[in-house]
Amino acid sequence: MPTVLAATIVSCLSLSAVDGDTIKCNGQNMRIMGHGKPFEFGVDAPEISRAKCQKERIHDQQAKRHLEELLRQPGTPIEDSGARDR
Repeated sequence: MPTVLAATIVSCLSLSAVDGDTIKCNGQNMRIMGHGKPFEFGVDAPEISRAKCQKERIHDQQAKRHLEELLRQPGTPIEDSGARDR
């Protein structure tokens, strides 16, 4: 049986990309989860702070820049599932 997570649309007074798969909304880190199932749907991008080599560091930065572009699009909905990233 699928797990259903209730989501709430939130208004972010401050919104930024932490890395390629985490946003910061009003000071709170929120993981991008797709349809509410981490590691099954959604995004899993390299962590900027834990790059193992220069190539991975470049991919980290590209993922973050792409997420920043998506967040700049007007009307981007942010739904809070209640799950929190570290």
